[in-house]
Parts: sequence; C-alpha cells; structure tokens
Amino acid sequence: LPQGIEIQGVLTAHQEEIFEDSKAYLYFFPSGYVEQAYIYLGDDANDIYTLVVQPLTGKAKVYNERKEPIRD
Repeated sequence: LPQGIEIQGVLTAHQEEIFEDSKAYLYFFPSGYVEQAYIYLGDDANDIYTLVVQPLTGKAKVYNERKEPIRD
C-alpha cells in the first residue's frame, strides 16, 4: 500500500462484524471461488476507500467511499 494508507477493517461473508484490530482471513476455494469481502482502506485525512472482492471472478472493485454489504 502507498505510504499513509492502511487497512482499517475487513468484512467477509463468514463474519458478523468488521475485523479492525486482528487478523482477517479471506478464503479461496479449489473450485476457483473466493468469498465476498469488503476491505476498508483509509488515510490520516479520513479518505475512505472500499475494495469489494467478487466471489465468482475474484476481481476487486474499488469505491472511493465506504460501502456497506447488503445482508438478508
């Protein structure tokens, strides 16, 4: 990550709450799937970015805001 940017939290499909102070695990499966994840990045100026990892493709989309997952 660029200097000044840090991971502020990680939320994956198997979690109830955002991990902010400990290790977070993102599971990849032999079939090629990955569990959906929201990775929150930020800096000292309170700029927030969200990387959303897509389960079927493993690609990440970057948003320049804090995105919250849609839960059932």
